[in-house]
Amino acid sequence: MQRVGMGKRGVCLLVCAVGALLVAGCSAKPDWSKPGVPTKKVTEDWNYCRADANETAGVRSYDGDGGGALQMTTIEAKKRKEAYDRALESCMTGQGYRRTR
Repeated sequence: MQRVGMGKRGVCLLVCAVGALLVAGCSAKPDWSKPGVPTKKVTEDWNYCRADANETAGVRSYDGDGGGALQMTTIEAKKRKEAYDRALESCMTGQGYRRTR
C-alpha cells in the first residue's frame, strides 16, 4: 500500500506558512485597551496572554525531540489558531481589556 502525503516540499511550505502567521502575530501591536492603563502595561499584559494562549493551544515551533519543524495538517493548524484566538481573547477580557478593532 502506498502512503499518500504532502511530501517534503509540501510540509516545508505548510510549516513556512504557519510560521509566517505566527511571526506576523508576534510583530503586531496589541489591539486592546483599558481606560487608564499605559501602553507599556497593555503590551506587557498582551505578551503574557499571548504566551498563555500559545501554551493553551499547544503551539510550538519544534517537534519535541530537538529536531525539525512540527508537522501538522492544515486542519490541525486551523484548530490551534482558533484555540489560540479564544484563549487570548479570554485572557485579555478577563483582565478587563476590550478590543479596539
